[in-house]
Amino acid sequence: MEHDRRVVEIQTPSILRKLVFIIFDRFMLIMLIFLTVFLIFLLYAVLTPNKYKASSIINVSVPQTLDPLQQEITWDHQERARRILQSHRELIFSNRVMEHVVNQYYPETSPENYTKVLNRIRKRVEVTPLEGQTFSESSTFYITYSDLNPERTAKIASFITSVYLMEYEKLSKEKTDYSYKFFLDQTQELYNDMITKAKILKEYEIVQALSLVEILALGPDRVTTAEIGPNALLNHFQSKYYGLTEDLSALNASINSLENEMKQHQIPALPENMEVFGKAVVTYRNKVAQLEILMNGLKSQFTDEFIPLEHAKKEFEMSVNSLREEMSRTIRSQRMATDQISSRIQEVEKVITELQERIRETAHERSKYERLKQDYNIARATFLSAKDKSEQARLASVVSQSHQLLSLLESPMPPSRPASPNRPLIIALGFLSALLLGLGFAVTADFFDHSLKKPQDIDTHFKVPSLGSLPNVR
Repeated sequence: MEHDRRVVEIQTPSILRKLVFIIFDRFMLIMLIFLTVFLIFLLYAVLTPNKYKASSIINVSVPQTLDPLQQEITWDHQERARRILQSHRELIFSNRVMEHVVNQYYPETSPENYTKVLNRIRKRVEVTPLEGQTFSESSTFYITYSDLNPERTAKIASFITSVYLMEYEKLSKEKTDYSYKFFLDQTQELYNDMITKAKILKEYEIVQALSLVEILALGPDRVTTAEIGPNALLNHFQSKYYGLTEDLSALNASINSLENEMKQHQIPALPENMEVFGKAVVTYRNKVAQLEILMNGLKSQFTDEFIPLEHAKKEFEMSVNSLREEMSRTIRSQRMATDQISSRIQEVEKVITELQERIRETAHERSKYERLKQDYNIARATFLSAKDKSEQARLASVVSQSHQLLSLLESPMPPSRPASPNRPLIIALGFLSALLLGLGFAVTADFFDHSLKKPQDIDTHFKVPSLGSLPNVR
């Protein structure tokens, strides 16, 4: 470590001595390059004309606008501020503003050079936020104009600001007028549409006046629970149909029972519900039962030749035959009754089918009626909403309310000193650059020059000691 430190200490003075030697040996080259570069910077600093800047400060605020077409709802306030200021920047650089400047200060401009002059002025204009901020962080910005003449710079900057404010007012007025006209036309169209749909609904109600009660009765918002119209008739005939069907089933069961009894060789039994259909059958059945009891009592006491017993047998047979004949007549009458009930059932079924079809048609008409009412209500609500927006747009147009309020915080003033060039900085940079370039060229020239200039070079290149040296004699 001690050896390395000594080596560094030895090499450092050697490098400095070598650099000093190069400076003195290449002094003329260094001075030539230094003076050339420094002179170029100095001429640039002296000959570059002064450029002056004049700025106006504008503040933008966004009030609650009356114009519904320009209302916006956003939660990203930074993006909203950036978008607003960007729109103002575009307006300032637009031809609406720049053409006024050209016409005011360069009226002699030919049509061929008009666009060139317009672009030159546009390049001299700057729209920037406050120092250290961006458009998304600030609602205040500068309008800056650059020129060679300080008085003209302030005048043009002030003129650009005034034209910009004037054009913005015009643009805001155009927007509010357009919004009012837009909502006025839209309101008129919606009003005509509402009147048309109201007329269609009224004509439908007039044409369907008779069935309107039935249509309203099928609606979910009817005010009474009483069944009316086809629904009530349908319920009535359905109840009647079920009653006739039960009666027909009971008659068929009774007929089947009687027919089964008629097929038997024994005394026919009387079904339980036969009393409903006639007393004659019941009378004959009771008489047969009494004779049967009498015959059974005589048979237990007398022989078959007993005359009262023979009379009882004959009377019993006659009563059984009469019972069978009466039961046959009852079956025929019940069949006639079943035919009548069947025909009545068919008539009721036909009426039920017609009522069901009528109810389906009424349901279809109700859906059509509800659709017409819904169309009218939607058209009316849309018209009322557009009417309110039209009134808001009219008020915004009357009061000439802008979507954004612009405040001129500071007017352009003639600059007291130029904004550029910064001559002391240019001269300092020229001095430093000239010195560094001169040293750089000297070191580079020395690096590529392999001639011997001092006795130490013999030791360095040939590794032999030098015995002496002769001075440079001129």
